[in-house]
Amino acid sequence: MDITHKIALRLGTLPTDKLQEVLDFIEFLRGRAGADEANDAQPFRGMPVSYVEPTDPVAAEDWEAAR
Repeated sequence: MDITHKIALRLGTLPTDKLQEVLDFIEFLRGRAGADEANDAQPFRGMPVSYVEPTDPVAAEDWEAAR
């Protein structure tokens, strides 16, 4: 018997108010997992940004390397 089936069997024995708590917890876990995935995709999000000499000219070959 897999874990999903075991959970489903046990859910059937819970009263409605407890089922709502389980649902809330599942949504919390899904939201936290989504936040973790978003942080993995953008590891520098929320970090301060500083520009070193932002007015210096940019060489033409630097523009080519960015393409």
